Amino acid sequence: MEFNGEAGGVILKKWIHIFNRFYDLLGLAFLSGLIICCWLQVIARFMNNVTIVWTDELAGYMMVGCCFFGAGTAMRTGGHLGAYFLRDRLKGRTCGVMLLFNAVIVMAVLLIFIFGGREEIALVGNNVATSMPWLGQKWLYIPLIFGSIYMFAYSLRDAVIAVRIIRTGDITGFQAGCSSPFPSEVSKC
Repeated sequence: MEFNGEAGGVILKKWIHIFNRFYDLLGLAFLSGLIICCWLQVIARFMNNVTIVWTDELAGYMMVGCCFFGAGTAMRTGGHLGAYFLRDRLKGRTCGVMLLFNAVIVMAVLLIFIFGGREEIALVGNNVATSMPWLGQKWLYIPLIFGSIYMFAYSLRDAVIAVRIIRTGDITGFQAGCSSPFPSEVSKC
């Protein structure tokens, strides 16, 4: 059986697309869980004048998952917040240097999150949530680690794009004033 590099690229893109959809669904599941927990608490307080303790704590866990999985999706699509007034004034290779600097700083912070999350899992050990003895506190850090790894991969993509801009000086498709960091690249991911 002969391996065709182009066919391999198509298969890899297909798997990345499947993984991205699964990742988006995880973020949606955490957001849905957060909304459900909050609504349960509101309904219980106003209809029965009762507080359901576990919903507050579970909502906190859901919030962490929602934030880190949502941030990964925003990193992939270029939908995260940014102040691009300086970057948009730069041209050619200088713009690439600024983008590379940004990607390196983001990757450094994400590495701190990844290794710090691992350390926190070791520190909490077998501790459990106060109101939910069936839920270990280490589950609070799992979305932090996986979300950071996912964002790191897309920051690496951004760094590669920045290096290409530095090498070629070509910023074709790079529109000033767009909210996306790489408008020409987002649709290709």
